[in-house]
Amino acid sequence: MADVPLQPPATRISNTRTLSDDESQDANSLVAHLTSNPSDYDSHVKLIGLLQRPFGLHPHGSSLLGSQADAPGPGFLRDLRAAREAMDARFPLGEELWIERIEDEELAATNLSLNECAAVVDLYEKAVQEEISSTKLWLRFAQWMTAIYVAATQDDLAREAVQSLHDMHGWSDEDKQVAGQVYTWPVLIDGYWARAVKATKWRIDESHLLWEPYTILLLQDLERSLSTEGVARIKAHFLDRLRTPHATWDQTFQMFSTFISRYENHSYERTMGTVNRECATPKAAYGAREMFELALKKAQASGDRTTKLSIFSEYIEWEAAQNRRKHAFVFELIDNLYQRALLGCPANAEWWEAYVMFLKEEIFSHSRRDVDLLSVLDRSTRHCPWSGSLWSHYLIASENQRLPFSEIEQVKHKATSTGVLDAGGLEEVLQVHVAWCDILRRQAFREGSGEDEQEYAEVGIREAIANMQRLGESKYGKEYQGDPNFRLERNYIEYHTQFEHHTQRHEWRTARESWK
Repeated sequence: MADVPLQPPATRISNTRTLSDDESQDANSLVAHLTSNPSDYDSHVKLIGLLQRPFGLHPHGSSLLGSQADAPGPGFLRDLRAAREAMDARFPLGEELWIERIEDEELAATNLSLNECAAVVDLYEKAVQEEISSTKLWLRFAQWMTAIYVAATQDDLAREAVQSLHDMHGWSDEDKQVAGQVYTWPVLIDGYWARAVKATKWRIDESHLLWEPYTILLLQDLERSLSTEGVARIKAHFLDRLRTPHATWDQTFQMFSTFISRYENHSYERTMGTVNRECATPKAAYGAREMFELALKKAQASGDRTTKLSIFSEYIEWEAAQNRRKHAFVFELIDNLYQRALLGCPANAEWWEAYVMFLKEEIFSHSRRDVDLLSVLDRSTRHCPWSGSLWSHYLIASENQRLPFSEIEQVKHKATSTGVLDAGGLEEVLQVHVAWCDILRRQAFREGSGEDEQEYAEVGIREAIANMQRLGESKYGKEYQGDPNFRLERNYIEYHTQFEHHTQRHEWRTARESWK
């Protein structure tokens, strides 16, 4: 999130042959609107959709490096990039828009040099950071990195193991030499494929799309340099997978059977029997959830997002009701269901709020220590920067995790400095100020604090009250009466009460005057 408001880079859309006159007019109208209303999420999406339309006329994937005679011109691509960057300055693009953006960047490159490939890598890195459970993005990313590796090394086995690879025919010999030094086999396997598999491990529905090609690559590597340690490592890789619920458990078991037959045939019966017994629960787990997964696929195919969210809600409720004492409750599955739901509605503040509350419940009521709440809150406020509730959660969690005050202050600055929060309404802004003033007051009277912290807190609380009054009057005029619950004013009174107690003056005049 940028710290200052950004205006859309373009002020006028090029009138190219790829847009009709009406479309060009609509696009320019949207640009004009966004210039004065840069926080209008829907208008950003509409503008990108209009400008992306000509690229949608061209097939993606296999034709990326084909003839570009009919492709949109470079000026048009600049407009599209500018529109996406303007939106990206305020909001994440979401899974669908990220895929379109990366496909268009690939399509636009007539000769992919190593530098151009690296620019696409940067886009993938940002995309998977924002949409961490997207199998679509992770798979495309891993395929892209494999294509770079194959172009540098001419590794035919890797080419055969991974489908849909791009042909980097525009590379120079120098590009290939540099890529061979940078994008080595360990970097490809441990740096990209392993990351992708780990990030999507609990995607019960689609994790196999990454796990299977990754495993094929590992098996090919084992054949190249057979060792006892290598066999043990891949056996552990299989066992971890078989202990994890997923849609293709039977296929994984068959792959494991082939592996054991090939490398540990002397203990085949004992190994397979043990795995069958020990992994009976994860094997049955997908079957218990299959009705939800089939309903989700049906809703996805019909494009019915409302029904899809309703199914996710029922699914999560069912998962949460599983018995913890019998180990039927699986935190990772519920966590991933929230992530999957949010892939389809990335700007839905209510779903982010529900996800955050679930994580807080796990942390505070069930003593779960492996939850990165701050990371989730960072992504939630990036996706819904207008939500004062999410920002207040972020501020309070930052304080609870004992972040340095300067970092907590930076979170508050992100919340209030872009103008997006104001667009959410007075209540959203007020929630942030209330959380911030609570933190200021606690910081002022914590152990080791002094006059500087207390003065900073008092000034901060007074500024918050004044800022809310100015904002309210700018929206409603002089008749604005302020917060009917006096939340900031009560905070100010509490500050003075604590100050008198802290300094042992016990003179309550200032607090009383504030109340009046």
